[in-house]
Amino acid sequence: MKLANLRSDLNERLKKKPELKRKITAISKLQWIESSYDFDTAYTRNVEALDTEDIQQIIKGEYLVSRTVTDHIMVRNYYDMVKYVYGVLSLKSMTDLPLIERINRILTRDEMLREKEDVYRRSVPIVKEFAMVPPHHQLVKEELMKVIKDYNIMHGQLDPVLRGCFIHNEFLRVYPFSASNEATAKALLNFELLSGGYLPLAFGMEKEEFRACVSRHINNGDPKPFFELILKEEKKRYLQFLEME
Repeated sequence: MKLANLRSDLNERLKKKPELKRKITAISKLQWIESSYDFDTAYTRNVEALDTEDIQQIIKGEYLVSRTVTDHIMVRNYYDMVKYVYGVLSLKSMTDLPLIERINRILTRDEMLREKEDVYRRSVPIVKEFAMVPPHHQLVKEELMKVIKDYNIMHGQLDPVLRGCFIHNEFLRVYPFSASNEATAKALLNFELLSGGYLPLAFGMEKEEFRACVSRHINNGDPKPFFELILKEEKKRYLQFLEME
């Protein structure tokens, strides 16, 4: 079944069940936070990823003695970022530079929850996850503005899933910030889905497949594998929620 049909079926059902709509929204936000934390710490943590209950406790303000201060800060930052994205939907429907910068500043707040003034990178890293070297740091702002310009041109021609895939992968090609580029890219993808009336992704796919598909877009100019992966995951979410009571 087409994604648009699944969306229509779920929306019709939710019109009659507002309590189910609230439940699905809460689940979507929590899964977004959980999967972002899992992706961002997959290759650095020495213990199991935080589970749903752990994340809920941290969001409520509880302190888990078995977890680091960094874990707590990351979850709080993810929570505030997700809250911001949902909140800004009523104010804007298109990705722009202020949105991108604001999302990254929330994600990279330090231990005192102070947002960084300058979030752009000042080096040229080797990004092993995508087997690429991004543009020189002096060209970052220029390259990012080119991405936004292309996005603006094609905005009315692409559906939200394609737009989300484009901004996600092109943002990662530029890799503009000193930290949290992947989490920022996921937030931009979900912003496009939400602004287009779709559910946000939970990013529950295999990490290696996800990054391989991103690499195909960045290094080979082939957007199809990533789009098909995102489309499959989005359909899966709708089917799961359609089964909920």
